[in-house]
Amino acid sequence: MVLNDGRYNMVHHGMKQIFGAASLYDTPPVDFSQWAMALGIPSRIIARPGEITTDLIDSLLSSGGPALLDVRANANVRVRGGGRVEALQHMSMLSTKGPS
Repeated sequence: MVLNDGRYNMVHHGMKQIFGAASLYDTPPVDFSQWAMALGIPSRIIARPGEITTDLIDSLLSSGGPALLDVRANANVRVRGGGRVEALQHMSMLSTKGPS
């Protein structure tokens, strides 16, 4: 699965959280689904919630190999992770917290 937001969203939102602003990280549109199919890998673009179903996954995997989901994500929404940015802030020389 590729979370396709049209930019390096993790970097963009991480910079905003750490520094209060971010440079542009937008990229030209990439159709990862077409790219995968050009390599012989079954794929599908996912544009809305609810489109990923058991039948879709079974269909994509029916040839026995890998498959790709090109999930179109809103670039303005920060995808929450496992605290990566917070950990970087804590380790950074910019941290206002002292060593633990």
